[in-house]
Amino acid sequence: LSVLTGAIGAGLFWFSSRDGGESSANRVADVRASIAPIRSLAVLPLANLSNDPEQQFFVDGMHDELIARLSKLGGIKVIAHMSTLHYRDTPKPAAEVGRELGVEGLIEGSVRRAGSRVAITVQLVRAATGESMWADSYQRDVSDVLLLQSEMAQAIAGAIGAALTPAQRSSLARARKINPAAYDAYLRGRQAWWSSTSASVWQAKEW
Repeated sequence: LSVLTGAIGAGLFWFSSRDGGESSANRVADVRASIAPIRSLAVLPLANLSNDPEQQFFVDGMHDELIARLSKLGGIKVIAHMSTLHYRDTPKPAAEVGRELGVEGLIEGSVRRAGSRVAITVQLVRAATGESMWADSYQRDVSDVLLLQSEMAQAIAGAIGAALTPAQRSSLARARKINPAAYDAYLRGRQAWWSSTSASVWQAKEW
C-alpha cells in the first residue's frame, strides 16, 4: 500500500492544483454507477512527502481531520484514528487490512507541505480486491486547509456512493480560513497529547 501511495504522490500530487477547475465531486459522478456502495472506511496513515520529518505533526493532523470529517457524514462506519496508526510502520495487503479492521474501503494518501502551500493526494481502495476505485490531488494555501479537508470529504462521499443531506453539505461548506501559526500550535499540542506521558501532557498544554 505504501509503495502505491508513493507512486501516486510522485505522479499526481505536487503538480496538480485544486485552485480552480472542475470539482472532484463532479468528476467522480460518471464512475459512481460502476462502484458498489461502500459503507465502512478506514483512513490509513498519510505518507509525509515533505522531505522534512518535522512536518509529521502536520501530516498526522491531516489524517485525523479527514477521519473526523468523514465520521460526520452519517451512514458510514469510519475506523478511529488510533486503530489505524500501526499500519504506518507495518504495511499489509489491502484485503488483510480490510479483514482486520472490518471495512470495505481504505483511504490512502500523502501530504506535502512547502512554505505556505500544502498538497494532498488521496485514493479510495476496495479492500477485498485491492483495486483503486478513485484518486485525486488537492493543493491549497495552508490558511485554506479546512476547505481542502471539506472538499476531500465531499469527493470521497461521492466516490463511495454516499448521498449527503443538505445539512451535511451546508456543514462542510462552512469551512473558514485559519491562522496557520495557530493551527500548527493546535496540531502540535494534539500530537503531544496523544503521547499520553506526563511530560507530553504539559507540552500539549503549552502548545
